[in-house]
Amino acid sequence: MREMHKDNTRMRRVLTLCLFIIIMVLYISIQLYWGVNLYKAFMNEEKKELDDLLSSVITSYAATTLSKNASNPDSPTLTLERVSTENDSVLTNAVVTGIVKEPEELSSTLEKVLIVASIRTDSLFIDRLAQSFKQKLSGRNIYSLDMELLVNNRLTARSSSKVSEQAFPFYPIQIEIGKEFEVEGETYAITSTVRGEFPKSLRVLASLFIVGILLLVIILYLLITMTKRIERERALTHQQELFFYGLVHDLKLPLSLAHSLIDGLATNVDIPQQAQAGLIEADNHILKLTDDINLLLTMHRVKQNKKSESRQIYIYDMVQDIITEIEAHYPEKKVSFLSEIPDSLSILFPAEELKLILRVFIDNAVKYSQKDPKITVCATGNTDAVSIKISDNGSGIKIFGEDKAYELNQSRIRQLCMDSNGGVGLMIAWTILNAKGGKITYERAMPIGSLFTLSIPFDKN
Repeated sequence: MREMHKDNTRMRRVLTLCLFIIIMVLYISIQLYWGVNLYKAFMNEEKKELDDLLSSVITSYAATTLSKNASNPDSPTLTLERVSTENDSVLTNAVVTGIVKEPEELSSTLEKVLIVASIRTDSLFIDRLAQSFKQKLSGRNIYSLDMELLVNNRLTARSSSKVSEQAFPFYPIQIEIGKEFEVEGETYAITSTVRGEFPKSLRVLASLFIVGILLLVIILYLLITMTKRIERERALTHQQELFFYGLVHDLKLPLSLAHSLIDGLATNVDIPQQAQAGLIEADNHILKLTDDINLLLTMHRVKQNKKSESRQIYIYDMVQDIITEIEAHYPEKKVSFLSEIPDSLSILFPAEELKLILRVFIDNAVKYSQKDPKITVCATGNTDAVSIKISDNGSGIKIFGEDKAYELNQSRIRQLCMDSNGGVGLMIAWTILNAKGGKITYERAMPIGSLFTLSIPFDKN
């Protein structure tokens, strides 16, 4: 049974660890999927915006070569310039003026012709274009710009410039954009490489993602460490439990043998009356010590949260059994017991624990009473709990006043133990009853003595 319990405990720990790992993997996967999609959306949007900016810069540059026709402002005037050659040196430039109802229809053609003409005639074309593009990029998270001109896939011109200071060396981005024109069988390509950084909002999200993963890793490490520590503590507790039960067994065995030996001597051997009285007293001490060992076992079981099986117990019968045992333990005292308990009053409670609780209080009442103890045990019940009152004619508890009732708690129990008015039995009884949701109150009995009231709730299950 113990090995099966250990296997079940180990299986629960493994399942808990696997569940946490699955949750962590799912969290990382979802965050990565969300982060990758967010990165792609940002890069696509950024590339589209930069591509539109470059197109507007190229279009603006081409538009500067257009002049307005004074007679018709809506009609574009295109100035074409052709480089002279040996075979054709007559026409070096020409002005073409025409009336166009919708000039924007020709925008792409005009842009292509004008850009190619500018490339052929202006040696600083790429520098001027890069400077205009740089101005458009001001205020964005861009810190460098490279622009190249390729003619038939051969690098013809290049311009590099610094847009702004690099504030953050982390989270860099690099976006490549460009335009391509084909005129008279030649391909002209303008490419631009923009380097920058993610905006602050995305940097914060990326940082939170990294911090979240680190926290999960730390939690996983702590969980594994805590699991190993719990396993070590449980192994140590198991060893202590084995040692404790072995020690108790070693203590109870000689006590049982001594009790059997004394009982045999007192019954079968003819010895003087004084010696027989001494044997009986010694036997009572042995039985009391055995009861104390049983108290320790009960306290250990309560501390280990080991549950005892509950059954229906008739209070009157149990109290009578305890009275019979106590009368045998104190033959020198003329104890007078008065029981006011209905025969039908019962409670669902672990029998061994309830007997221990009642025995502790009845035994203390006899022990700390006068020469002729008068003990009264009363019990009543309602729909929620059973109330058991145990009173004596002793000297009372000095640390408590006489004007009110005191509910016992852990600190007051400790104070009673230090004052030698309760002992370990009172602490064990309070611990068991407190774990069941009950309570213990104390008040002075009149004219003398103590009155303990035990409130024991019904087991709702």
